[in-house]
Amino acid sequence: MSVYEVLVIIISALSLSTAFLSCLSAFISSKSSKEAAEIAKRINFGMVEMEIRTKINSASNRRDDVMIKLAGYEDSISSLDDDKDDSHEKNALKYAADSAVENWLNAYDDACGLYIDNKLDKERFKKNYYHEIIELIKDKEFENYFVPEYKSRYYKLIMVYKEWTKLEVTENK
Repeated sequence: MSVYEVLVIIISALSLSTAFLSCLSAFISSKSSKEAAEIAKRINFGMVEMEIRTKINSASNRRDDVMIKLAGYEDSISSLDDDKDDSHEKNALKYAADSAVENWLNAYDDACGLYIDNKLDKERFKKNYYHEIIELIKDKEFENYFVPEYKSRYYKLIMVYKEWTKLEVTENK
């Protein structure tokens, strides 16, 4: 074997070693990138879930405040003479109450949209909101917002309800 052939073999071996180390480095980098992406995804899910809870709580508090004002107003009107005409104020309060309820339902509907689009941890979302959503849809007070279903503006909320109750029926068989 000549010196030239030995040099070619050594250079080839070094090239092969370099290629192997490059592949190993790329694999390690890829793995750490995937881990970092998974951590970022979980952090994002957590932020989205906190934002959802804040939005729902805020809308719920607003709804409760308006309902309390409306109830207080109706109590004060019933104790007054029939001569006093406060229908304008009462209509304004009823409008505010309807708006507050719709904003509250929109908050749940938006959250269900994120659930449907896989933008959050579905298992944790179901654990956190299952009872709230089931009770909300079944509540006769809000029936006019969901029935008839084809006219409802809250179709994402209805879809999640159906998915969960369908799974419930299937699991019980």
